[in-house]
Amino acid sequence: MSNSSYKRADFAPLRDGKYGVGFHWTTWTAPKTGKLTDFEDAVNHFDVDLFVSQVVECGAAHVLFPTCHILQQMPCPNPVLDKIIEGRTCKRDLIMDIANALEKHSIPMILYYNFGLHWDKDWIAKACPDRSKPEEYIKNVLDIVSYLAEHYGKKVMAFWFDIGFNEFKDFPFEEMTKRAKRGNPDRLVTYNTSIEVYKTYTEYQDFWSGEGVRLNYIPRSGEFGKELTPQSGLPWYNFVDWHPDYMLEARCGEWGLQMHTRDLDWPAPDVQSVETFLKRFTDIGGAVTFNLFIWRNGEIFAEDLAVMKQLKQRIRG
Repeated sequence: MSNSSYKRADFAPLRDGKYGVGFHWTTWTAPKTGKLTDFEDAVNHFDVDLFVSQVVECGAAHVLFPTCHILQQMPCPNPVLDKIIEGRTCKRDLIMDIANALEKHSIPMILYYNFGLHWDKDWIAKACPDRSKPEEYIKNVLDIVSYLAEHYGKKVMAFWFDIGFNEFKDFPFEEMTKRAKRGNPDRLVTYNTSIEVYKTYTEYQDFWSGEGVRLNYIPRSGEFGKELTPQSGLPWYNFVDWHPDYMLEARCGEWGLQMHTRDLDWPAPDVQSVETFLKRFTDIGGAVTFNLFIWRNGEIFAEDLAVMKQLKQRIRG
């Protein structure tokens, strides 16, 4: 760590809540039956009441929800994104609708944001046409995040930033973290370092990103093995997916139901293994977000929901 004056936001809201649920609900999320519809149509038909009622059944203390993934396409308005590339936002503010519904149950949101530099060629052409001159791209993502941060205010407790920022040598992490805290100075920020990778790209963050794909993982600081804390000293946290990749790539995990995977068998783990995993983190002051499968209409995958209902009984009483 350097001698920066950065003061981390209080991790207590995540720590005290113990666990929440997260979802990869995106342009590629499959319906139970039928064809994949237009994304805006899917946004318009997302059943917020059903979704939130099931989140409550899970006993979740927070909800992690994506603003975009794979494609820089959002289930909400974003005038900044509109100026960069057309057709990538929606009229309905699904994120706000979910946040408002969750607020009635005192459940805050964590927003997932993917910088979109790996798959979205049209976005890259508009936002980052010359990677040797990244200034335009960096300004674009800073402005996009600024809008999200200010627009959702205190309804959003944290930002979980995923890949893309690490591809630039001098990415302005300090400025990005400042932008991400607009509208809520107590908001937590983290930058993903990939699956179980003990490193940090910056000290301007508040907790370890903790991407995980297995429930037998034990938090004990990697090769250092000295203290029960990540190498950076960040609070322990895990955003864990419990469905193995259908192609058996154990280091990846299957994070959501797609058209080519929706009809496969996806058994959920037993509740004891889920509780044991959670306890490893809560015993050292950490927290967990369980990634659950979800259908295009906003309905949580039945097998995952059943396990979370059992966990709620054990943890919440």
